[in-house]
Amino acid sequence: MQRDTIKGIMKHAYFLNCIFIVSMVRSLFILLFGWLSTLCVAQNDILTSSNLPIFIIDTEGVDIPNEPKTRGYLGIIHNPDSINTITDTFNVYDGWIGIEVRGNGTADLEKTSYLFETRKENGSNNNVELLGMPKENDWVLYAPYIDKSLIRNVMSYDIANRLGMYSSRTHYCELILNGEYRGVFVLMEKIKRDKNRVPVTKFSEASTDPEEGGYIVRIDSWFNEILGWTSDTYLVNGKERTVEFQYVYPKAEDITEDQRQYIEEVITAFEEDLYAAEAPHISDAYLPHIDLNSFVDYLLLNEFGKNPDAYRLSTYFHYDPTSVDPKIVMGPAWDHNHCYGSYAIYENKYTKWEYDNHWFGFPGQIPFWWEKFMEDSTFVKTFADRWNMHKAEIFNCELLSARIDVWGEELSQAQERNFTRWPIIGVNEPFDWNAGPTYADELTYLKEWICNRIEWMDQEIEDLEASLQEGFLNAYPNPSQGLVNISFRSNAAHEWKLNVHNLKGELVYTKRIQSKSGYNILPVELRDLSNGLYILTMINEEEVLTDKIIINR
Repeated sequence: MQRDTIKGIMKHAYFLNCIFIVSMVRSLFILLFGWLSTLCVAQNDILTSSNLPIFIIDTEGVDIPNEPKTRGYLGIIHNPDSINTITDTFNVYDGWIGIEVRGNGTADLEKTSYLFETRKENGSNNNVELLGMPKENDWVLYAPYIDKSLIRNVMSYDIANRLGMYSSRTHYCELILNGEYRGVFVLMEKIKRDKNRVPVTKFSEASTDPEEGGYIVRIDSWFNEILGWTSDTYLVNGKERTVEFQYVYPKAEDITEDQRQYIEEVITAFEEDLYAAEAPHISDAYLPHIDLNSFVDYLLLNEFGKNPDAYRLSTYFHYDPTSVDPKIVMGPAWDHNHCYGSYAIYENKYTKWEYDNHWFGFPGQIPFWWEKFMEDSTFVKTFADRWNMHKAEIFNCELLSARIDVWGEELSQAQERNFTRWPIIGVNEPFDWNAGPTYADELTYLKEWICNRIEWMDQEIEDLEASLQEGFLNAYPNPSQGLVNISFRSNAAHEWKLNVHNLKGELVYTKRIQSKSGYNILPVELRDLSNGLYILTMINEEEVLTDKIIINR
């Protein structure tokens, strides 16, 4: 079938049975054209028009596997100043693609995401602009499914970009695939080396010298073959910790042995120096290796969202030896669909830090880096300073709630079609936290969770700043109904004795507590105490810390 004929079919006959009819009566196509177009549109009982761009993909009935890519044809309809209808001309893209299913844990969901590349007729790369995004050929159609707000990834990437980190640009759309309405999707940029994406230096064909190009590396899952290396084993609180690193650029099939050795040595040197460092000289160990602000902002973003996939999965960083001052730079951000209280019962809580969450265990382990950073006064102060700098305009309850309302309004009509196709509102799907019976409930839950998280982080970061001072101990909430969190900074791993006295000086509670070096948060159960004011004392062989707590049930 000639290209012009296929393009004509794809513009005006959107469903698979129409394609079959046209292929059988090719010689009569012009005569039958009007009738076929009317028939195909009539068969679509979910989507006829949208305020969002409409993506129409056809693979002539060929299944789309996880890999390799299947050849298909894509038409995009987007009329910025009017409503888009499925009978409109393809005016953003009208051409060939290769497409495959993407994702690890999400690849088996009913609504799947796709990775596609825009191609010329001969199969070569076709770099194009899509919906205002800079020219490239590698794209993602992300399928929000677990996230029933449809907003979480879009919001996180928006925050990351406003923090100054590159993160994928996004645009909502609706998808028809092989004649079937598939719902609301998000067009996103695939993470890759590019001057408009991750701008590390490209290795030239003339030279593969390991210091003449940049590197993108990912910490990622065990679902697929590990195309990279395993870190050394580090003991953290008596438990072994290892991390799986994967090559992103150069790709595993392209990277040379010298390049492999070079980037592995860069990361290993950073890890070894950081691991061996002790307070108060930890920053002397890591500052020669890393771009501090990028690590702090990555921590801020993922802690704000309480991302259970952070640090251990979909964690990208890059390094460019050709830059003026080569440092390891964290980012881009990726994989935030489980953020903001959208992951089971434990992770839906807006309290607690995520960087020291190790309940996932091997092999999805969090690198020891983050706990070590939080033992260091330079890192903690930078973390607190950047939170305070950005909380007025970025980490702001009112502004983010208003932004969620804007996204919700943009999606107001499309979400109804999406949840007609995927009737999961009010239904507990695997991993997600059920927010309520309507889409409006999803948005309300998201806004309330974010505002609570901001309030909690604000108090915690205030305590972190105070913890930089010697003799810091803070018991909260205060007053408390009996479950008390004790935060303090320890100059080393110690065994402490916690004593609680009433105002008569009587010992009413005692417990031995093991601390780690640096900032600690430990829960203490004091529900058996009567209402009143109590004195808490933390004692080890070197220090005595005190605070007061009111029990009021």
